[in-house]
Parts: sequence; C-alpha cells; structure tokens
Amino acid sequence: MKKILAFIALFAIFAVGATADQMGEVEAEEFYKSEFKKAGLPPALKGEAYKRVFNEYMDEDPDGLLRNGKHKELAKFRTKYCYRGFYEACQKLGEQYMLGLGVETDFKRSVLLMNYSLINSEYKYLKIRSKKMLDLLKSISEEKVSADKRTKAIIHAFAEATMQCYQEKTKERNCLFSLILSEAIPTSLIDNEIPTLNGQKALDIKLAVVEMMKEDIGKHKSSSQFVPMIIYYNEMLSYASNSRTQTPNLTQSETAPSSYEVTYRDDSERTVVDTTYRLMWQDDDKIFEGTWDEAKHYCENLNFAWYDDWSLPTRSELLSIIDDSKDHPAINGTFKNVKQDRYWSSMKSADSSPNAWVVNFKFGYEGWSSASGKSFVRCVRRY
Repeated sequence: MKKILAFIALFAIFAVGATADQMGEVEAEEFYKSEFKKAGLPPALKGEAYKRVFNEYMDEDPDGLLRNGKHKELAKFRTKYCYRGFYEACQKLGEQYMLGLGVETDFKRSVLLMNYSLINSEYKYLKIRSKKMLDLLKSISEEKVSADKRTKAIIHAFAEATMQCYQEKTKERNCLFSLILSEAIPTSLIDNEIPTLNGQKALDIKLAVVEMMKEDIGKHKSSSQFVPMIIYYNEMLSYASNSRTQTPNLTQSETAPSSYEVTYRDDSERTVVDTTYRLMWQDDDKIFEGTWDEAKHYCENLNFAWYDDWSLPTRSELLSIIDDSKDHPAINGTFKNVKQDRYWSSMKSADSSPNAWVVNFKFGYEGWSSASGKSFVRCVRRY
C-alpha cells in the first residue's frame, strides 16, 4: 500500500505542479479524493454491487463498440458507468483520454480517472493496470510533443513490449504490458501506424501474446504475473453464473430489520428502491405491454414518481430481482405488481435476426424472443 501511495503522490505532483515537499503520500490520496468529488465521481462500487454492474456492463458489449470503431459511443458508454462508481469503466475511459480515442486528448482527465481506479480498486489486476498505464502516460507527457505524436509513442510502446514478449517468452512483464495495451488500442490503429510487427499483422501478434500468456501460467502457475488478471475475470464471470442459481441478496429485505433493509417499497410513489445496487424500479399497477421498440420508447419517455430518466432494464438488472426459490411469480417479494409473463430487457441481438432478451417472471426463465412480439416492461432508473 505504501508503494501505491508513493506512486499516487508522484502523480499528484505531476498533475498540479507541486513539489515533493509540498505534497506527501497521504496528502496525495486526500488530494485525489477531493478532485474526485469536484469532478462529480461518486463513491466507488464495492463487493457484489461491483460484480453485478460488471456483468451488466459486459451485457451491453463495449468490446463490440471498440471492434467496430465506435469510439465516441464507447466514451459515452464508459462515462455513464464510470459515474455510477464502476471504476473499471473509469480506468478504460482514462485510457481513451490518453489516446484521444473518441474524445479530445486530455492527460489531466486521464490521470484523474485512472487514479480513481488505482485508489478505489479492490482487485490487484486493476491496480497493476492503472499503475502501468499511468507510468506510460507520465513518460510520454514529459516529452514536449504534439498530442498526435504522443499517441504514436503509445502505439510504439505497444510494439516494443509486444516484440520483446514475442521474441523472449520469459519477458513476462512485457507480455502483461502488451496484453493491457492490446485491450486499450484498436487493432486498426496499430495496423495503420505499424503495418507489421516482425512480418506479422497486429491481430496475429495479439493472438500470439494470448498464447504466451497461457504458456506462462502453465510454467509459473501461481507466481505468474498474469494470475491477478485471471482471478479478476474469473471472479466477475463466476458471479454471473452463480446469480442464476442462488437467491439474490435483495430478498434480505423480507426478513431483516428495517435498519438493515437493502430493498424497500415506497407505496406513495409506487416504486421499489434497491439501495445496494442504486436502482429504482417502477412498480405501478398499470403495466405497459408492447413490442421491444415500443417498450424502449415508453421507458425513455416515462415521467413517473417525479423522475424522467427511466430506461429499459439490462438483463443483469432484471435477473437481480428474480427469486429462484419462488414461482407464480418468481420475483422478489418487495414487488406488488407483476404479470406472470415475459418482460423486456435492453439487450437486442446484434445480428440480422430481430430478437431481444426477455425474462419470464412466472418461473424465472430467460431467453430470446421476437422483438416484434409483445411483452411487458418494468422500467428502471439508476441513482
């Protein structure tokens, strides 16, 4: 922890131009916490709330936006999740500001967002990622060159780390750094700047790095530097699968004393509020039914309980209110109004087939359904 605080202090000095004797380690962390507050960043998500939002985030396929070159949309998407306290989104948004990917290059904002992840993360892998990317940012920011040349310097740092990894398989640190950069930099951008790496296209090199990661883990096992990354993603993905076989924690509200409730119903406003995941659910006795497009339009234009920022729930959000110990209906007992039938999620198929994901609250089943058919909707808002 002391090393991390020292690192944060160094970057606080870099960000505001203070000298080392003006800003110590503890002061640096306090400085950034103050800056987070000024920037409107909320307290970071922790524990199960973080894991649940991770899976909600992945349900919306941000990697698809990156693959398809929709960098502005990706920046907006990550901003939305960053300002919900999901610090992985803040880290990757900071990387976009460092690269000028879909946003104007802004190193100061990049430093702020990546430090938000570094300070708040409960996971070693994200701390490693934040530190490595901040190290890189510091090294290129010290050069008095244009933003375009700085971006090229980042791409060449990827090329150097990748070639060292590719040529010398024992260079584990370079392989991890290469893998981190390969997630941040679009393949097309690498190919435009560096047509080939040792005669191979960037995508082939990326795949080779992944294979070497597997070899390194097999060789070094628990001492491999890749292990924190594997642990992080395994923990996130295992939470997604377990959430379908276990009763969600939201059902605690049925038995816990009121001072410990995480979910409660506001009868006057006909809403259910989940304080753990920061969600407010519509629980009106007038339940809208329509096609997927009609349901999306309904939620986005809904003015209910004094709020107008409602939306279709994601798949993960809908699954969070399922109670697998029940059927007829299979829903958390806090809700009073439910149709024992299909409800729309925001997830729509990316291919040509006009399907969208539904959850059936009669038995808790889920699956694809024709987007032109009719299903019910329960709108949600995040706070």
